[in-house]
Amino acid sequence: MDSDADVVPHTKLTVNNKAALRESLARIQLKWEKLPFDEHQSITYHSKVEEDIKDIYDDTERELQFFKQGLDAAIQGREKLLKLKIPFARPMDYFAEMVKTDEHMDKMKDKRKREKL
Repeated sequence: MDSDADVVPHTKLTVNNKAALRESLARIQLKWEKLPFDEHQSITYHSKVEEDIKDIYDDTERELQFFKQGLDAAIQGREKLLKLKIPFARPMDYFAEMVKTDEHMDKMKDKRKREKL
């Protein structure tokens, strides 16, 4: 390791101190390749997005590539979770707890009915 990495000179070099950034990354970086998928659940896209985008100023093309990247990650993640037999979907008969009580919702319905009349 570079002994100068922790030295922060008061110059413009501190803006992009690559040695310090690399050392900091090495201290906190997980070796996620060695961890089981269910512990990190991170997926890396198979190609660089900038290689797939021909015109960086074309918002539609950029958004489409981000969509493809997200969709690919969702498909891969779903396959991995199914393979590991880890449940990730809600049951069909699942009822989430409501933020507002039934009494409050009844009051709101009554109020809307009165407003319509």
